[in-house]
Amino acid sequence: MKRTIAIIFAAACLMLGCTETTITADNGHGQTTKPSNPNNPSNPSNPNNPNNPNNPGNPSNPNTPTTPTTPVDPSVCKGIDMQTSIEHCGTCGNACGTNQICTGGKCGCIAGYSDCDNSGTCETEGECECHPGDTIPCYTGPAGTEKVGNCHGGTRQCEVDEDLGAAWSYECIGEVTPNLFAICDSANPYGDSDCNGQPDYLQDEDEDGFTVCTEFGTTNDCCDSTFVCSSPGKLNPGKTADCKGNNLDDDCDGEIDEDDIPCTGSTTAESCLMADRKCGDTLQESIYDDSWQYYVASGNAALMLAQSMDLCMETVTKESNKPGILEYSLSKSSSAGPSKYGIGSAQAAVMNGMANSSGAVLIPPRVGNNFAMISSGTAGDSRNVGIGESIFGGQDAVPNVYLAQHGNQLLSHPSCSGSSPNINDSVVLHLKLRAPETAKGFSFDFRFFSREYPYYVCTSYNDFFMTIVTDESGKPFIDTNNDGTATDEDGNISFDKLNHAVSVNNAFFTTCAAPACYDSVAMSNIPNAGCPASSTCNTGHCGSCEDGFNELYAYYPDPYTGSGNGRTHRGGGTAWLTTQAPVAPGQIFNIDFYIWDTGDSNYDSSVILDNFQWRCDETPVGTDFADPDPNKPIN
Repeated sequence: MKRTIAIIFAAACLMLGCTETTITADNGHGQTTKPSNPNNPSNPSNPNNPNNPNNPGNPSNPNTPTTPTTPVDPSVCKGIDMQTSIEHCGTCGNACGTNQICTGGKCGCIAGYSDCDNSGTCETEGECECHPGDTIPCYTGPAGTEKVGNCHGGTRQCEVDEDLGAAWSYECIGEVTPNLFAICDSANPYGDSDCNGQPDYLQDEDEDGFTVCTEFGTTNDCCDSTFVCSSPGKLNPGKTADCKGNNLDDDCDGEIDEDDIPCTGSTTAESCLMADRKCGDTLQESIYDDSWQYYVASGNAALMLAQSMDLCMETVTKESNKPGILEYSLSKSSSAGPSKYGIGSAQAAVMNGMANSSGAVLIPPRVGNNFAMISSGTAGDSRNVGIGESIFGGQDAVPNVYLAQHGNQLLSHPSCSGSSPNINDSVVLHLKLRAPETAKGFSFDFRFFSREYPYYVCTSYNDFFMTIVTDESGKPFIDTNNDGTATDEDGNISFDKLNHAVSVNNAFFTTCAAPACYDSVAMSNIPNAGCPASSTCNTGHCGSCEDGFNELYAYYPDPYTGSGNGRTHRGGGTAWLTTQAPVAPGQIFNIDFYIWDTGDSNYDSSVILDNFQWRCDETPVGTDFADPDPNKPIN
């Protein structure tokens, strides 16, 4: 019954034009449905529905017209030549686009423009560089390297760019160009990676004796040309160590400046050769070491002193051809240099710093935990040095290599008379070294102290510190006076700004208390306002002593006490100084550190040595005030 009523109402609705919202019908299951009115615009079957593919306005309808969107009255084109008309090209209403012309009823590009991307537009000014799908051969390597060794060409493809139109691709697909940075292919060691016509395992462009690749495909010389680094020839696996701080892999072991990693205390580790030089840090301070006398007697003390001044190299033989320490000894000075006579065990020491009598360290090491000291008296500081002077008898003589250049005299300041070579209580720390292959020089720091100051300035009692450097045969080889030859050299490389040996008279004596001009402390028999000739009367005092005298309390318990003629006015010293000198890579040479009393055995002098290091750059000879940064050379 319900179904019959629904049919009747539906028929009536069709006649009366009812809408969906007013008429519903039960579908026989207790549900109502909206009638499928074909005239409803939302009905998918209605051709007026814009989503209906039969809708003439739907773009998917093949019958939907493009341009013009409205029909053109054929009468508009009456009398128009549609073979040439830009507005009606080929058919009425078919207008050509920008930069186009109508020829033969078809739109085409005007002169000077092209359709390079096949889009039907004339977007490109000028001729087409290419058309999509085209390819051309290409090669971007240096001229003369294509089809040589591993190198060959590739292809470029024509690509469409929304801004440029059609253009050749930048990438040359499939090409192989010379590989100048890693020319060792483990899979093809006989290949020619840099395409120079020579197999990689035979190539040695920098002529340092090391090819870039082995026959087994492993890298050999990590820098064979300037394409790889700025210093070919300096880097190869023949080097035994990196040069600290140059940001290069000198020994081609794959590590750059690995020696910047602190050493562990082993003197045999190659990482100590040019490292932060920690090899002496574990040494016990010898002034409190009961075994020190044994070390001096056995000769091991010399090696310990070298370590404490941060010369971290293994002991080697000449035959090994390895860099290191070939000889080391402590002895008295003789005319031939180091002698067979031993020193007093108190004349050398490993120090953790110089402290005052209360134990406060006033002069710490430049680097590491300690430094070396040698002395014409007792090596130490105010904790173990008494009021008296130490005298160590024996055979002492100035080395002939020095005296031969100075008329058998000891020279100091030119205004002071020379001293006779009558010396006492001498110490020589002798080292024979083979420099690393990366070294072009070396440097070390020192401070010289003397109890001769100020009484015996510019007198014959003038204690000396020297560093004499000779070649393997014992001859000087460093041109200290820059005259182009070393034949007239005395071998000494530690001197003041006036090229005078380090003594009480030297121009670096700045740690002191300057005596007053005409004071009885100054030598009254010397002109120049009673001041020594090596200084001047400056605001009432001889010299400047700009560093003051506080640090001298680490050298002697009471250097400046009392007043007037009865005061104690003993002692002075230099600031930290740096001596540097050139050597050849791998060169064998002697470096001998001397100190002695001149004229008598009284009023001793000492020198502390620290911060020895190899220099990788050209190193001129000289001595100057040390830089606050212990790793920097002097200018």
